[in-house]
Amino acid sequence: MDPGPQHSKDDAFKAAARLHQSHYRAHMLQVPSNVYGNRLTEADARQRLIYFDGLDVRHFVQRRFPNFSQKRDGDMLRSEHIPFNLFGPLGSRVISSGQQRRGTKVASLACASRLVRLESRP
Repeated sequence: MDPGPQHSKDDAFKAAARLHQSHYRAHMLQVPSNVYGNRLTEADARQRLIYFDGLDVRHFVQRRFPNFSQKRDGDMLRSEHIPFNLFGPLGSRVISSGQQRRGTKVASLACASRLVRLESRP
């Protein structure tokens, strides 16, 4: 699949980042672009394809932001998706429940969302 149009006025760093994200969209996600190669179509953005498809990340984002935002959910050059992909699983998973690890009692944490709160401004 074609990486899609790039922006002619990007500086060298942004051009490289846009092209990298465009290749990821084209070859890994295998979906068409919208305006520029790094942007998802509205239909693909509504599926939250910009977020990791595992560890309940997409579900966590859907709960945290039930309203769709094309900027937040569709532009792969924006950075809002990065903390959700990294820390989203902590928001909805029990880390430990008093398990034994190498003979040492691990402290029980009810839910990591009490420790980490993710915020974003669309």
